[in-house]
Amino acid sequence: MVFGLVFSFFSTGCISVGVTQALSPNVSQFVVTVKRGDYATEKGKKMEIYLDGRKTGNPIENGGQGQILVANGIHNLYVKVGKYQSQMLTFEGNSEVIEFRTNFEGSSKRSTQLNLTKVYGGK
Repeated sequence: MVFGLVFSFFSTGCISVGVTQALSPNVSQFVVTVKRGDYATEKGKKMEIYLDGRKTGNPIENGGQGQILVANGIHNLYVKVGKYQSQMLTFEGNSEVIEFRTNFEGSSKRSTQLNLTKVYGGK
């Protein structure tokens, strides 16, 4: 099991863990936390996280969160829930924890959007 995690880190640049285990970055890594709002839209579907174009991490239930350990540098992030996909955000991390949140906006299925937002200055 440990070998699998180490191999995953070196081949993809990130490691994911469940919500119950908090990650803390070392000198050359940072933690990305993605919190999913509790919304009726696509409630039964799990959210998938895409980092640098690759699906990563564990799927996130409605109202849950996930964390990914990532190598320092510039990265792209977006999420998918069912048929909805958020916009892609580009960000830079350096030995820190960066938090993102998701929410749905719109009043009908035709105009509903999934948004991904970086949280600045705390939680």
